[in-house]
Amino acid sequence: MKRNTKELNAILDKVVGDIRNEQIDSSVIDDAASRIWARISEQAVNNAQVETVATVPAFEHIGGCADFQSLIPSYLRGELSP
Repeated sequence: MKRNTKELNAILDKVVGDIRNEQIDSSVIDDAASRIWARISEQAVNNAQVETVATVPAFEHIGGCADFQSLIPSYLRGELSP
């Protein structure tokens, strides 16, 4: 059966309304939030490790402005040794 746009919009509106009004147990929400934060935290740690390895230049001597400027992000992140 072929439906017109008005019928499809009505079906979609009903489904969206049903989803919006669905009551979800708070423990399900809390569990999902915990899983999401765990994944975000894990990804942030992985990104920080990759970024640290990739962006911390190894300098024995600063040869000019470009060398100094390249160290600023690492300095701000507290990644430079004294």
